[in-house]
Amino acid sequence: MSEQQAIRAQIAQVIQQLETLNRALEALSPALWQAIDHEDEERLAAGVRFKQRYNAQRNALKEPLAEMIQLLREYEPDPSAAPAVQQAAPPKQPSSPPQESPLVPDSLLAQKEPFGFILEGQTVTTPSAWPLFYDALLQELYGRDPSRLQQLAEASDRFPNQNRRLFDRIPDHLEDPLPIGEQLFAEADLEPKALLQLIGRLLHTLGYSLDQFKILLKEKKRGTVETLSIAA
Repeated sequence: MSEQQAIRAQIAQVIQQLETLNRALEALSPALWQAIDHEDEERLAAGVRFKQRYNAQRNALKEPLAEMIQLLREYEPDPSAAPAVQQAAPPKQPSSPPQESPLVPDSLLAQKEPFGFILEGQTVTTPSAWPLFYDALLQELYGRDPSRLQQLAEASDRFPNQNRRLFDRIPDHLEDPLPIGEQLFAEADLEPKALLQLIGRLLHTLGYSLDQFKILLKEKKRGTVETLSIAA
């Protein structure tokens, strides 16, 4: 992994942590109010005072948190470089039949775990677990083009795996349903090697070049990081 890729991965991880903190503080607010004993006047008064202090601190954090997240999203390693002009991307079309991803040694999968991915230059960090990594990838793909992901529920035969459906609109049809979007679920009960094969076929079907996709791996014992390509 290059120095810039490592910095971008670290920035993406910090952004994710700040956003998680923001959501956690919002979720805690109604919980604190509901936990107040409204039948005991002394406890009620103490609970209201604490909630008022919480609200004040929470409101004071809102703007700085939002500004920090926005600042990190604007990170540019070369300040003199002109900002890229955003242009509408043409519809993605697979250019050739899907190819199987290269076999990855079992020893590598046993010693390393994913902590994110790079897709078309964008780095996304995830918790260090294969199911959570897959969840984050599907959420990213769904956010980019929900309609294409929705079509997978009707085209599940494109991804055969032990005669099981891998995408469906009904969660009961899957062994371990993972909610992706509105009425769309993915099978999460997959071994890492099968998952890598599926991701390769999935990205190709959605029109992404496998050369533009890298998995961020971390060694479990020493924490050494590297990128894994699944391009054939």
